[in-house]
Amino acid sequence: MKTISRRAFLSGSAAAGIGVAALGLAACSPSGDGAEKEPEKGAEESKETAKTYEPSQTVDCDMVVVGGGNSGMSACLEGIEQGLNVVLLEKEPNLGGTLFGTEGILGLGSQLQLEKGIELPDRYQMVKEELEYTNYRTDPLLWNDVIGASGEDIDWLHEKGVQFPVMDNYLGQSAYSTFHWWEGETGAAAVETLAGIIMQSGATVMTSTPVVDLKVDNGKVVGVYAEAENGDIVEVNAKAVVLASGGIANDLELLGEKMGWDLSEAQSLFPIHNVGDGIRMATGVGAKEDVVSLMNVFSVRNHAPTDPITIGGTMQPVSLYVNEQGERFLSEDLCLKKFFALLTNAFNAQKQGFSIIDQGVVDRMEGEGCFCGVAAVKAGDKLTGLKDQLEEACKETDPVAFRGETVAELAQAMGVDPKTLEATVARYNELCAAGKDEDFGKDPAYLTPLEKGPFYAVTPVFSIFQTMGGISIDRNMRVINENGEPIEGLYSAGTTSCGLYKETYCYQVSGGMNAYCCYTGRNAARQIAASI
Repeated sequence: MKTISRRAFLSGSAAAGIGVAALGLAACSPSGDGAEKEPEKGAEESKETAKTYEPSQTVDCDMVVVGGGNSGMSACLEGIEQGLNVVLLEKEPNLGGTLFGTEGILGLGSQLQLEKGIELPDRYQMVKEELEYTNYRTDPLLWNDVIGASGEDIDWLHEKGVQFPVMDNYLGQSAYSTFHWWEGETGAAAVETLAGIIMQSGATVMTSTPVVDLKVDNGKVVGVYAEAENGDIVEVNAKAVVLASGGIANDLELLGEKMGWDLSEAQSLFPIHNVGDGIRMATGVGAKEDVVSLMNVFSVRNHAPTDPITIGGTMQPVSLYVNEQGERFLSEDLCLKKFFALLTNAFNAQKQGFSIIDQGVVDRMEGEGCFCGVAAVKAGDKLTGLKDQLEEACKETDPVAFRGETVAELAQAMGVDPKTLEATVARYNELCAAGKDEDFGKDPAYLTPLEKGPFYAVTPVFSIFQTMGGISIDRNMRVINENGEPIEGLYSAGTTSCGLYKETYCYQVSGGMNAYCCYTGRNAARQIAASI
């Protein structure tokens, strides 16, 4: 256990921020490869079994917050402003969570927007975007709450020193200019600012201290048990508990079970231990489970999303997407229109998907630049080294890319019927020559024929940045049971309980997840302050 000083935190957070930027969001770690801890004490206990602990230390407070990411820090800061005695517990060595790897946050009607005269939509228009994205399966009232408060939440963050140098429509992907970029285009500066305020506030902060169980008395949650670095148990008695412990992005086996997706080739992007602690503890006391959704992008196995082979080989609109039968199945400019979420959904609907490019595309990517990028790689950046990465990937024992001097040779390497693939490429080239994609409607600007060997086929995999959802809450952030009744003393905020997306993140309202985290963290603290 550590009750950390501000100086110690800031040195650690700076290092963490550098690590995220250097890795291109983060290291790509398959499930169980350094990104996951063994389940903490009590993980395999049944709901009926009450586990006992012998604490070496006891702390009393009004509100204990489990997790120090965006939602946890927001809950902690709001709780302090509400006059609560707050304890913040974080399993990692530093606060920040996945906020480090994000680029910005949604805000509607912030003072910064008003000062710049940015044209803004009505709130209902943004809510409608979310409703239509999920086929109206999401909660319009909660979205109305989140988006309605988002401008004031931006003002609240800005007053604390968080900087938003640019506001726009997020790389042209968002429907409206409501995206507020963090300073430096990562959350590192925001984390440093917010955590610095928390450290000066007098709140009790314990890092490297994972919560292992909820403390329950006659059906009411009255605190938590946490484990210090030396193995000692710390008992925290609280009038309310806020679970803000993140999702399950680093337990791909569990994630695959909950979503019903094959994630055997997927990669976890962010090297922190998001393995479903809060979900496990909440369901252990009777919380109703909720759908789990993904925030994901493409990558290539053992490569980062920012590597040339990923960007140039899998997500360019001049590629040709085919399935395991060698048949085209999608307009390849979808990533430009709807960003990555729907693109990965489309590939997931196939047994196997391939992205085919030729030497002409490679020359274009290396010599003139890419049409779209991700994170630090922007549209127009030259993908130096793309050819080398493709050639090396084709030589692997279990290759993630395939090569052929002709389309027929490429098909043989892929394990696809050569005649089918040749017919697919011939049809595609006909459409390119005609300047109109009658099959899938690709923008004519990207109808570039594949004619120059060698030809390459790359197999993309999911890279999962974060998951959303897992346990159900009401609009007051109270965790509810199977009957829809609140579990007394138990609240949740952030990704642990965000059931709004239903499958994949909606980039058309970019920054919505961070807005949700800030709002639900603050609202949980306000609700607790009003109830005790």
